Amino acid sequence: MEVSYIEIIGDRLGLELEELSAEAARKNDVTGGVVVKKIRQGGAFSGTRMEEGFVITSVNGRQIKNSEEFAAALNYGQGRVVLEGIYPNYSGTYTYQVRLNSEEY
Repeated sequence: MEVSYIEIIGDRLGLELEELSAEAARKNDVTGGVVVKKIRQGGAFSGTRMEEGFVITSVNGRQIKNSEEFAAALNYGQGRVVLEGIYPNYSGTYTYQVRLNSEEY
């Protein structure tokens, strides 16, 4: 079984992630993104107010449409990860930030 970018990056951030479907992107008026399916206890984002179902549309200030763009955008964080996105059926954009050791991502 092949391991994807999304599994590797998700493991390092303590998040279980999946690609946002084209239908869900249209429904939520976004061009694409990655969905947080689970936040692992003790993971980098477990201490934030992020909730499952959060749709990540930007990583470290760079718009993303899929897991490959998600992985590439992590290179621009310089020890921190800033995720921006939406919650389906809620208005507004939400931002979550954590600081990581360089060996964690």
